[in-house]
Amino acid sequence: MIRTGKGIVARHWTGEILRAKGVVERKKGEVLMEETLTIRLVLQMVCEAGWRKIAILSDCRMTTDYIKGNNVQDGILATILEDIEDLILDFDYCTISWVPRMCDVNHEKNFLIVHPNILVSGTRVAASFSCSRRTILDERLKSNAYATAALDGTLLYQIFQAGLISESLSREFLEQYTTIVFQKNLDTFYACGGRNFYCYIDICNFYCYIAFL
Repeated sequence: MIRTGKGIVARHWTGEILRAKGVVERKKGEVLMEETLTIRLVLQMVCEAGWRKIAILSDCRMTTDYIKGNNVQDGILATILEDIEDLILDFDYCTISWVPRMCDVNHEKNFLIVHPNILVSGTRVAASFSCSRRTILDERLKSNAYATAALDGTLLYQIFQAGLISESLSREFLEQYTTIVFQKNLDTFYACGGRNFYCYIDICNFYCYIAFL
């Protein structure tokens, strides 16, 4: 599966990280196009945040050159650049400059992890900038996998499917099969706190939407 990722980090002039965002898309992106889209996204985010003075640094020199006025032949890219020009006007101060890439991975510096023990998405990494403990807590303190609402949906799906297979969506058939389904899922009811009676009532309330007779 081919994926393209964008990473945005907003810092105060003192170096303090204020915000971060990671975007992952299932597509094969071109560097010039993706960097230009990212700069437009940055301007939109900063504008919504109400910041009036910003300096954007990009490691794609071609993108910064195009923004400064170089002729662009690609129609889609030209449209994005026009959006960037319009967004810049909303700020009291805005510069977009090229900086050399400082984090290239090679034999002399940095690490490239190819077999991680824990897989962490770009979104979780970005969320960790505001609180270094948040990602770990979100990962380890997940909500209970046995949720009553999810169980209701699963059982209702099984009942409806049985009615379609048997070509009988009468209320009588649905009530009979509901009893069978409940007996097969007693362990899940206990995992949800033993509220099988209330869950049964919830399922019965949906009969009016799927029963034909």
